Amino acid sequence: MADRSTFHRLWDSNQRPSNYWPNAFNLQATQRREILFLFYNFVSHYIFFLIFRAEKYSGLMVVTTAVQNGVCVCVYKICREMYSEGVEELPFGGEDPDLIGDRLVGGFLNLSPDYGFVLEDEEGICGYALGTVDVKPFVKKCKMSWIPSMQEKYNKPDCQKDLSDAEKMMLSFHEEEEGLPESFLSNFPSLIKMDIHAKVIDPSVAKSMMGCLLSCLKANGSIGAFCEVRQADKRMIDFYSKLGCFEVAKMEGFPKNIIIMGRSL
Repeated sequence: MADRSTFHRLWDSNQRPSNYWPNAFNLQATQRREILFLFYNFVSHYIFFLIFRAEKYSGLMVVTTAVQNGVCVCVYKICREMYSEGVEELPFGGEDPDLIGDRLVGGFLNLSPDYGFVLEDEEGICGYALGTVDVKPFVKKCKMSWIPSMQEKYNKPDCQKDLSDAEKMMLSFHEEEEGLPESFLSNFPSLIKMDIHAKVIDPSVAKSMMGCLLSCLKANGSIGAFCEVRQADKRMIDFYSKLGCFEVAKMEGFPKNIIIMGRSL
């Protein structure tokens, strides 16, 4: 069970230069922003501690590349297990074990680790909450680095035949995704992605972790957040609906077969 769970922050210390701490009397604008960023991180974790009241709390996890890879493996495992929830056999087989994780969370873990939290119980990581403050530059980064690497990793399937679920997911890396209307993104700039293992039955755990992520996004300038759910994915629609903090958004120009759920911060 996950009633003694705790959250850890994904944060790559390698992104900070060795001479990071500046002279307090000669601060540049970028240095001031970095110090404020660290301050906001501390505040968001302290707020989380008060809200969640975890029985054990190890504070900030400073993630090196090796540790971050370990976290990614665990998050990918959750993606696979929850994608196959209620299915007797995983439709993808074992040929591409990273495919589901690459498609659902890989971009967040690699390009936006500052806004990622994982839920951990006695058995290990059992949930995640990932996000990005502004989805527009995030999408540009994905197109420049993440998507090309995925196109090399997964060959484009032959569209002349009926595609399996795995092939459809591979094809998504080779197709241009529809963007959201600017009028929507101006009010809801932050994209989030969250899931928790089915063994975590306490709904307050999910709400607390989502609150931690949203507080962090707000502290760093976001005014609204949204998530994208496939219309056929009833489990995730129910998951976000039960959180009680997201509402289905309707607007001309939304992609087909996708439900957009958002909330103001």
